[in-house]
Amino acid sequence: MTFIEMLKQKANQNPKIVVLPESDADTDGVIGEASARVEADGTARLIRLTGQMMQECGKRDELAESYAAMRGKGKNLGLRAMQNPIAFGCMMVKCGYAHGMVAGRYSKSGDVMKFANAIIGEQPGRISSVIFFREPPETYPVFKLLACADMVVHESPTAEEICRIIVTSAETFESFTGVEPRIALLSYVTGEPTSIQLNADPEMRKTMEALSMYRDAGHRWTVHLSQGDAALRPDAARIKKAPFADRPADLLIGSNLGLSNPVYKLLQDLIVGGNSMFVTQGLNFPVMDLSRSDTASNIENVINACCVSAQAFEAKGSYAGIDELFLN
Repeated sequence: MTFIEMLKQKANQNPKIVVLPESDADTDGVIGEASARVEADGTARLIRLTGQMMQECGKRDELAESYAAMRGKGKNLGLRAMQNPIAFGCMMVKCGYAHGMVAGRYSKSGDVMKFANAIIGEQPGRISSVIFFREPPETYPVFKLLACADMVVHESPTAEEICRIIVTSAETFESFTGVEPRIALLSYVTGEPTSIQLNADPEMRKTMEALSMYRDAGHRWTVHLSQGDAALRPDAARIKKAPFADRPADLLIGSNLGLSNPVYKLLQDLIVGGNSMFVTQGLNFPVMDLSRSDTASNIENVINACCVSAQAFEAKGSYAGIDELFLN
């Protein structure tokens, strides 16, 4: 069974309520096509949020007041914010009208994450970011499943933030795959940098500080500084005396947006066929940020991932209860 098939099976066992706030913006029908697939498979219970629903649901004032109270402002601020479908969808999750949200096909990631961070908030000790899963065709010889963490709004993270994204990504990878990840912290150095490299390169110093911070915390996942070839090719790992000679890395993490973003885009675009998806991580509830180039198949995968993530949150007691008003 492939990773994507396993994900669909998990979602189908306990479908959750997922709000799609970009229904009015779906001019090319991609979200509609993905929704039809999900509903046919029974993997999630979808709320296709429209402007008309926002006006007629009878909950706009309640959500606006809750939003304003969170921000320490007056209700007028909340009413203005609730005109935005992304903000409205986040508040539906926050206030118990949906288990999760999927958006970003027609909105910038920065806008989705702005509301997600402000309304849903980060889990303690974690960081809001995304992890990209790439499952190539079965005949692909290099890897069966590979994930890459992307910083999204954290363009130049601190050492502490790099440490947090390592932990957050490891937890996400393991929760979705059931496999303990082997993590490569990407660099132009494999192993330990020289004192000359450390002295000459502030980015390298920050990366090593993050790695030291991670190791001192006693986390159980294996993390090594590694070049790309040493991380994914056992033959290169043996030559370079890298720790991935017996088993390649399956989770790649860059120390900044300029490194992690190009890596995942190369994985996405240079391997023909297979499956891919983004999973947003580090938030208090599952709010998934799509790519504006996502196909219906990708969106279907992300909706299923949102449902599986919601199942995990429910198991931890994160939901006080879900009101199914918007499904009626």
